[in-house]
Amino acid sequence: MKLYCVVFLMLLILNNAPAFAAENDTEKAVPGTILFTPVPATDATGTPILDGIIEPPKKAEKALPPEVATATPGGMLLDGIRIDISIKEQRLRVIENYRIIHEFKTSTGRYKGSTPKGVSRVYNHAPNPISRMYKCHLYRWLAVTPDGKVGIHGLFMSGYERLLGRPASHGCIRLSRPNAEVVYNWVVALLKSGKSYPQVYIY
Repeated sequence: MKLYCVVFLMLLILNNAPAFAAENDTEKAVPGTILFTPVPATDATGTPILDGIIEPPKKAEKALPPEVATATPGGMLLDGIRIDISIKEQRLRVIENYRIIHEFKTSTGRYKGSTPKGVSRVYNHAPNPISRMYKCHLYRWLAVTPDGKVGIHGLFMSGYERLLGRPASHGCIRLSRPNAEVVYNWVVALLKSGKSYPQVYIY
């Protein structure tokens, strides 16, 4: 009698207990089936996705251009609108409101002292003058010395651009033709807006 009761109770429990389906096996599940809780989805960083919604990534704030010097090491004040030329870095930088808006590789004088250091300005400009000394066309000329012997420019000859980034000129500040065009047009735009020739700081 006791054995019969035990067997009866076991059959009763088995008939009324819900069946467990395989994890995430929704195709085999039937109504009333208890499913295992699925593993929550995650995004690329491993963060769980809540309610199936991924928040769009926040846009990174655009970095401001680096600030530049407002005075020379000797204490001379520098204009907020100017051209900086670093002989050590072989870089030319166009500056507005004390921030760099353009930066280009350049070639200054091959020999020490051939590119004069100091604060000057652009003294004149011409789109395509001929150098009397070197008998060649200078692309987008901007004179940076009063005598007009040193200036910023490109060249029409081929091959010089591969030397940009290291000293290679007779003293002028060479740029690629596209970059010389940018700097030249920037100076011309200043003049058209009523401003004077910009300051030039060579160091």
